[in-house]
Parts: sequence; structure tokens; C-alpha cells
Amino acid sequence: MLGDSFVLIIEDDEQERAYLQRLFQFIGKQVIASSQEQALDNLEQAIARQQKLLCAVIGKIEKNQYFPLIYAIDHCNSHLPILLIDSVATVHWPLPMRQRILQQIPTPLTYHSLIDALHRAYVYSDIYQPLSIGSPKLFSNLVGTSQAISQVREQLQKLADTNQSLLLLGEVGVGKEVVARNIHNQSLRRNHPFVVLDCAAVEVDVIQALLFGYKQGLAMTDLASQQGYFELANQGTLYLDEISALPLTVQQQIAQVIGSSQFVRVGGVQVNSTNVRIILADHADILALAEQGLFSTELLALVAPHILHIPALRQRLEDIPLLIHQLVARLEKNKSSSIRFNSGAIMALCQYSWPGNVRELANLIERMATLYPHGVIGLRELPEQYRGASEYAIEQQELIAALQPISEGLYLPEEGIDLRRYLVNLEQEIIEQALQRTSGVVAHAAELLGMGRTTLVEKMRKYHIVRKDA
Repeated sequence: MLGDSFVLIIEDDEQERAYLQRLFQFIGKQVIASSQEQALDNLEQAIARQQKLLCAVIGKIEKNQYFPLIYAIDHCNSHLPILLIDSVATVHWPLPMRQRILQQIPTPLTYHSLIDALHRAYVYSDIYQPLSIGSPKLFSNLVGTSQAISQVREQLQKLADTNQSLLLLGEVGVGKEVVARNIHNQSLRRNHPFVVLDCAAVEVDVIQALLFGYKQGLAMTDLASQQGYFELANQGTLYLDEISALPLTVQQQIAQVIGSSQFVRVGGVQVNSTNVRIILADHADILALAEQGLFSTELLALVAPHILHIPALRQRLEDIPLLIHQLVARLEKNKSSSIRFNSGAIMALCQYSWPGNVRELANLIERMATLYPHGVIGLRELPEQYRGASEYAIEQQELIAALQPISEGLYLPEEGIDLRRYLVNLEQEIIEQALQRTSGVVAHAAELLGMGRTTLVEKMRKYHIVRKDA
């Protein structure tokens, strides 16, 4: 989400402006910093250069210049998020001015408060800033760069514009219906119906009537229409999930429709024609079922040349960060809610086995958004089964995540290091620096470190750190 974007800092005090610039650069953001007088020129130049702007951060400026500045920013870019340093009192501002402020960042500024504010700016930008116009990429919502998903996309590109019937195989939750919809949307049938039937959810005694329809006047009280799915999907695509749940006789009838493009309604004798592409799907081993006589060999023979295996999520763990991005973006669009996962949480999710595949990941993200709306999810917020680490490892991964922006300045000696001791020493030194900067006030030091006061007190006891009051 706007990974190459700039933060526009507006602060009249030169020292404070330099401090804000260092802070935002520390967390990996590109910065355009200026006084209020130069801010609009910088904003207009950035727009002229087509530089992506994430947000404007307004610090201390002349008291009577806040409203004109906000009006001017709004005139240049009405969707640019504006963040305000909390030292500015807005309680008596007019409602339109207060509504234009996305968030006030509390002082003293901390790593976590800045990350949270930037995340809100990301969310706002994704929802409200106009999208760039361009042709959609083929199968762009089959997210991932792994070899496994890239091979699937490659096969789909070859098959999309054909009329071949397909068989999609993969575990529950891998996204077989997503793949089927992609095939339909990129085919010449895209403007016609895409009809879905979960064969495992339909009672056996009505499945034939659902698929083929039934003769008018026949007593089928559970069905509202005499048309079947083959007629409803005419000119389009019929997606039959869990195909192995159908009786062999029905499987053979489907094979006959694929072969002849004709069918007869239940209770009728008239032969009807249909022009439909059929995509079958199942989580079972269809080849093994066919060998055991539990799946129609005639139907299998028709789709065998075009069997696609959809990889399980554990076979493409490197795609998880991109999947999280897509699922969070979808959440933001549908529910105007969002969350962010820090690097420690993402690392843990990349080590999980995902028995429920992408569906499980989507459910987790929705659950986290419900529990922590617009929050930043770390290891401690994840349900226990997703952490994959001890409490000690959680502490160290969170520390690594917090220090990630300065990791480029670190190096591993040739002889190696004791990583546990190194991180302990590093944490101890940072706590001592925080206490020194806040004149020994534990509550202020805890806020500076983004942790609770009791947590900091426990760590001080652990490392035998004595508070030195000024």
C-alpha cells in the first residue's frame, strides 16, 4: 500500500522539523520537510512530479495559519490524509476543520504511535484516493509470486479462452472457486452467467432436477423453477464443486452433456441443447476414486487433459504477505475496517501449516479486525496456535520488528554472535536510554518504548536496572 510514498512534514521550528524528519526516516519513510511558508510550494511540486504522497503531518506553526494551510492542502488534494501533532488544541475548531484531520498523534511521539498513525493514513488512502486507470492484469487476484501459483496462472492463461471442460483439484479452502471465476472472467463467456452448485450440499433425490430441470407439471415441491442449472448457465460457465459427492449415474449424465451439449429434463422426453462450459472441482483424489470404481471413468476421461492442481497455502508460504495485503484491502473496501500485521506476526504466520488454507487466513484476518479494529497486530495479539514461538521468542521477534528500520546498519561478525545475549544487551541498553531521556520517569519511558508501565517495571527488575531520578 503506497510503499514508495512520501510524508509531507510541516513544522516551523527548525530543530523540531529536523527531529520529525529523523523519526519518520527511522521508520522507513521518505520525507519532504518544510516550514508552513514553503509547504504549499513543496506540495504542488510533488503533485507536478507525480510523487505519491501518503499524508501531511502538521506540527507547530503560527496559530492563525492552521485553517488557511488545511484549506490550501484540501484544495490541492482533497483526499490527502492530514495528521496533526497532539500539542495543537482543536477542541474549538469548526467541525469541517476537525473532520479534515485524520488523526492527532499523541505526544511524546513513540514508534508505535507513528506506526499506528501511518497505518490509518494507508487505510484512508486505499479507500478514498482515486485509483490509477489502466488495464487489469490477467488473473491479478490470484495473488502471489511463488512458483506454485505462477504455474497455475500460466496454465489458466492458456485455457481461459477455450471451451474445454476442466477439473480443479485442491484441498478445502485453497480457492478453487476463485480460480474458476478467474477463468470465466477472462474468457469469451465473461458477459454471461457464472453459476455455482455445491454438489455435497444438495440432497441426492433432487440433484438431477436441479441440474437438468424437470418437466412442467411434475410434482417437485422443493423446487421453484422447472429450469435446471444447465439452462440457467447457458452461454456461460457452470461450476460444480465437490463433484465426487454425486452418484455415479449423475456423473455419467454430466459426461454425456459435455460430450453432446444436450440433455433431457427429469420426467421429459424432449432433447434440449445447451452451450455451457463446465468446470468441475473437488478436494478428493479423483484418480484414486476412479480406480476404486467410485468416480465415473467416462467423466474423468473428458476432463483428464485439463486437470489443474491448486497448491495448498503451506506449499507457497512466501505468498502470505501479499495475500494478507489483498485480504486486508478487501476488508477495508467492504467494511471500512482495517488492521496491520507487524513483521514479527507475519514471520510467525509464514511458519504456520495452514490446514484451512487461504480460507483460514481470511477468517483470521476478519477475526483480528473485529478484535483490534484499525490496530497493529503483533505476536501477542495472534491466537496461540499461530504464534509458533515461546514467550521468549515472542519478545525477541517483537524487538527485532521494532528495530527493523535500523537493521541495515548491523552486520554479522565472521566468528558469529550469541544472538540471545546480543538482543538482551540491546534491550537493556534501550531501556536505560529511555529512562535517561525521560529523567527516570518510568511512565514516560514506558510510553516512549510503546509498552505498559508494569511491563517496563518487570524488565527493569529482570535486568537489575535502577531508576535514577533527576
